Amino acid sequence: MNAIQYFEKAIEVEGEQEEYYAALGEAYFNMGNTEMAVEHLEEAIALNELEARYWILLATFLMEKDQAEAAMDVLEAGMEAVPGTEILYCRIACLFAIGQRNAALYWLGEALQEDFGMYPSLFELMPDLQADPEVMAMIKNFVL
Repeated sequence: MNAIQYFEKAIEVEGEQEEYYAALGEAYFNMGNTEMAVEHLEEAIALNELEARYWILLATFLMEKDQAEAAMDVLEAGMEAVPGTEILYCRIACLFAIGQRNAALYWLGEALQEDFGMYPSLFELMPDLQADPEVMAMIKNFVL
């Protein structure tokens, strides 16, 4: 029995739990089935739209499959549903990834003002940004 079968059985036995749908989505993504991954993550979001990590996971999967516009749509919806900056930092990474540097830098400034402590999540999503002098200068300016 593989992971997908275990998660499907768990959903069957315990009912609709967003954690199971998210895990099932990850399992499908890891097996190369983006369509099923997206479907199950959307189900997790429908069950608990206030969980930022589901929005971020879905957007990350879409970005990895070169569906940047769809990822941006997901993040916009997520920002409306979930308070805080966690999704905003993901949106900034997405903006950098699709070449909208000026917009990304603008929103990075906003995010740093709103919740400076969340900035490491940006590097989790895009480690290369740690070598970006402009990004690092913005972060250092908030420390001083």
